[in-house]
Amino acid sequence: EWLTFAQDSLDNGFYTIASKAFANALVHIHPSHLDSTNSTLKKNKVNDIRGLQTLAKSLSAQRSG
Repeated sequence: EWLTFAQDSLDNGFYTIASKAFANALVHIHPSHLDSTNSTLKKNKVNDIRGLQTLAKSLSAQRSG
């Protein structure tokens, strides 16, 4: 799963890879998260993933700068 891969990459210092993996995780969110009964769950999950992706991008920029 992309999310697990992304988290593992982030935890191990592979920030650029983590950022790309989080982007893939966002694209591949399971369709069951898209129905109206789970809209809050979906929003929270998407926001969490975006936050982690932003963190990964920030850490990657710091490392290269």
